[in-house]
Amino acid sequence: GAPSASGAPSASGAPSASGAPSVSAQPSSSSMPSGAPSFTRATKIMNLLSSVSSEGALDDEDSCQGKASLWVTNYDTISPPLQPGTNDDQIIQRFVLAVFYCATGGADWTDNNGWLGSSNECDWFRVTCSSGVVTELATYDNNLVGSIPTELGSLDSLEYLRLFNNQ
Repeated sequence: GAPSASGAPSASGAPSASGAPSVSAQPSSSSMPSGAPSFTRATKIMNLLSSVSSEGALDDEDSCQGKASLWVTNYDTISPPLQPGTNDDQIIQRFVLAVFYCATGGADWTDNNGWLGSSNECDWFRVTCSSGVVTELATYDNNLVGSIPTELGSLDSLEYLRLFNNQ
């Protein structure tokens, strides 16, 4: 089988593998108004992310999808904060890159400058964009270990994926 990627995204403010808080994307029934569902920011983001990942993976806090969904929902420090309904494409793009980071051992990459930080993802090490949309990931020769997550296929404008000289 493929090597197992371990560890949560580790940029400042991101959850650690052992210290990830228990966060539910669903509001408690006691906080919901009678007769109407509550659509919090977290719920809206989780609904959005379910278009690129299975709900089971998103709900599993030990999976890279679960860790990335917690990060994009609660720990992403981009300013101003991204809002579902307004920044859907960027939320999905940052989520997919966070899953990639986790699944390939990003905390142990030779250079992970900017990844999961407060800057725009187009400024992260070896991420190239056109008009704010990822067109190239060139994380070659960078000590990536693990499997390429299927979510990467959601980056519709990704033209070049350069991963040679990794494990």
